[in-house]
Amino acid sequence: MEIYTDLAQLQGQEVALTIGTFDGVHRGHQHLIGRAVESAQQHGWRSAVMTFEPHPRFMFWPDSPPVLLCTDAEKRKLIARSGADILIALPFTRELAANSTRQFAQQLTRHLTVRELWEGPDFTMGRDLLPIDYIAQLGAEMGFTVHTIERYSVEGTKVSSSAIRQAITRGQMGQAATMLGRYYSIQGVVVHGAQRGRQLGYPTANLDPPPHLAMPGNGIYATFAYLYDSPSVLPPPSREGVGEGERIPLPSATNVGYRPMFADGSSNVETYIFDFDADIYDRDLRIAFVTHQRGEEKFASLEALITQMAADCQTARATLERAQAEDENLLLHTFI
Repeated sequence: MEIYTDLAQLQGQEVALTIGTFDGVHRGHQHLIGRAVESAQQHGWRSAVMTFEPHPRFMFWPDSPPVLLCTDAEKRKLIARSGADILIALPFTRELAANSTRQFAQQLTRHLTVRELWEGPDFTMGRDLLPIDYIAQLGAEMGFTVHTIERYSVEGTKVSSSAIRQAITRGQMGQAATMLGRYYSIQGVVVHGAQRGRQLGYPTANLDPPPHLAMPGNGIYATFAYLYDSPSVLPPPSREGVGEGERIPLPSATNVGYRPMFADGSSNVETYIFDFDADIYDRDLRIAFVTHQRGEEKFASLEALITQMAADCQTARATLERAQAEDENLLLHTFI
């Protein structure tokens, strides 16, 4: 996939185009992009996806920044999976935001030969927020056809980034995964913690996630962990079809929250990777959230906490074994 950050870099290619913020690149986005890709292939054009970096809300509402489902870098990787030929990742500036719908369409057609524009029914592309019917009229005037598709539904639920965010904050990770087409995951750097997990017999990796990402509701989760930059510390492949030296997801349990037993008031994401003991500080780790097991709880003693941690790990192991057996497609699409 070719990536451009300026319309002036483009050379007038004939394209089937779709435009959006595409936060999370969920199954609805995938369906929309797929329609543009399919049409471009049928007509001998190129398929193009246009998005904006950073998310426009950072400029319009700086005091209320967006809660995101992926970083810009992750979004690029997810869009690349769609089969699109071109990604146009435009910097979202005040100059760009000042364009009317007509002015923006004129900029597009000055640098691209847009043959088709594929969008949802609520799509707008200018400060005047004119509806899709107006954009279709502009298209007829400027030489491109607008195709409007209805919002994508899965199991009777309309898929949207806002619905996925709500599911994540409620700990409804199965519902979020159904709409995303993969388990929701967060990648960050492993940082030093208070070493309490190690003292209790459960050494954990403390994650420093990127800002503005949606965080699962507080509690204990069955998770898969994935180390990107240190194949040497991982166990040998254990799944059929996985080549030697190739990294595989590691079963784990993750706590999200405030550690009520220790009352230090700090929020954290800490993961205990089963049957694993290696120094992974300062390495990139991705955590995929499969199931919420229970909420946070303050126990009467450390002994009671340790007993519950053992039970949590046993439950998580069973959950993750089922996930690998029944939902392998979700797992294969999670790690980017």
